[in-house]
Amino acid sequence: MIDIHAHILPEIDDGAQSLEESLEMLCLAEEDGITHIAATPHIFGRLEREQSDLISKKHRELKRFSGEAGLSLEIHLACEIFITPDFDSLLEYPCGTFDGKVRFILIEFSMTDLPFGYESILGNIVKAGVTPIIAHPERNYRVNQNLQYAQNMIDSGAMLQVNSGSLLGSYGKKIRKTAVKMLEREMIFAVASDAHDTSNRSTNMSAGRRLIVKLTDEDTADRLTLNNPEYVLGAE
Repeated sequence: MIDIHAHILPEIDDGAQSLEESLEMLCLAEEDGITHIAATPHIFGRLEREQSDLISKKHRELKRFSGEAGLSLEIHLACEIFITPDFDSLLEYPCGTFDGKVRFILIEFSMTDLPFGYESILGNIVKAGVTPIIAHPERNYRVNQNLQYAQNMIDSGAMLQVNSGSLLGSYGKKIRKTAVKMLEREMIFAVASDAHDTSNRSTNMSAGRRLIVKLTDEDTADRLTLNNPEYVLGAE
């Protein structure tokens, strides 16, 4: 499996708080069957050079230490960007898009609402030649009330990434119901862990994949946890 959304860089955001925790998270991910994982720290506001350089440095260090620890999974780099009309700065730095390839960008909305003109914002990103991947839209209040909001995102050119934990009920029954509906309606592009730690929000991709197989089939599970994520990380 390939995980395109995880907060594994140490001391950057609300994810791993130490190198030791980062390595433990990576160990759990590898044991769970993940071969590639993207480090996606939160970015709020404009991405600046100093912040980008720090994130890139942490990424290089984590790759080195994970290799020294005997881990074989490959660590990629991107960011989880809180949606903003000012997205141009994100394309200037390696961590703004997946592996700096300027093809895909991971963005998130507020959990409580959607910004005015969100479809236009997404459309402008697409016009710039970048495909926005929306992180965990199933956790957004508006989407929970009406899946048409999620469909609007797709119609604007975005792809939807649902958390494995949402399908498993980790965020409550309502979010699970929304995630399952999105799965049944084939609205999901990828499923990822959104891992933040080693306990409450650790990687749970294999359990999520088993549920996808149960609710749909093996081909769908492969597409959401392997093929589509592989395309994101391998796209040139």
